[in-house]
Amino acid sequence: MEKEIGFDASRRRIYERCRKLSAAGLIAPMHSGSNQFEITAKGEEYLAGELDAEDLPRPSPRVV
Repeated sequence: MEKEIGFDASRRRIYERCRKLSAAGLIAPMHSGSNQFEITAKGEEYLAGELDAEDLPRPSPRVV
């Protein structure tokens, strides 16, 4: 992905962000134990502007 769009982030950083988004219910692993994620219905609502981030649970500091 980095080479395709000039995105500069480590795999670890991306995984940390995915864990936070997952804890908020915006994405979910595609399969049990998978490192591949998909956007949930709640994530779609957020992207469409139908859900305020203030209404989402705050991830625990232990999540990352």
